[in-house]
Amino acid sequence: LPDDDDYTVYRRNLQRGFLILGQSTPLLAKQVGGMSTSRALAGANQPVFNVVDAQRQRAALELLITELMSSNSFRFDPAFISRLGVDHVDRLSPGRFEPQTNFSLANAVINLQRPILDSLMSDSLAARMADNEPKVAKPADLPSYAEVQSRLGAVVWSDLRSPRPVEIDSLRRNLQRSYLRRLRVRPVRNLPC
Repeated sequence: LPDDDDYTVYRRNLQRGFLILGQSTPLLAKQVGGMSTSRALAGANQPVFNVVDAQRQRAALELLITELMSSNSFRFDPAFISRLGVDHVDRLSPGRFEPQTNFSLANAVINLQRPILDSLMSDSLAARMADNEPKVAKPADLPSYAEVQSRLGAVVWSDLRSPRPVEIDSLRRNLQRSYLRRLRVRPVRNLPC
């Protein structure tokens, strides 16, 4: 930066980058178990429902879990992180009082990862994947919900596969905590006997 510029530019650019990632990941997540629809008329002789190609679904899943669930994707130079300036005018603007001036990378990352976990671990994804099977000639080629859960779990707990004890960083621990919260079984109440 020029000598007379302040460090708020760094923070704005980083926050803008996280915002763009947060807006694009739901589009990528929709590819897993995804389907498109057509308004074609009967004379067009084409299907109304088109399941996303199995290879494309697996590529989207791979990108989501290997890049966005990896702590290494969010490694920044400590000199950069320690220079994320605060725009006090923006921080104290009407309706937006933020008492913290510190930028929490851990919060920014988990806020990006939670919607991905929600999408990949949802009942609606399981239902969509099951509904897609009769719409294709070879349903065995499509990724299954079990495959998605297996791949996701393997990535979340990959640190534990190391033959030597490893230090698990805060970004990974936050992801593991959020993952476990989604696995937690909630008691069913008010069921008729």
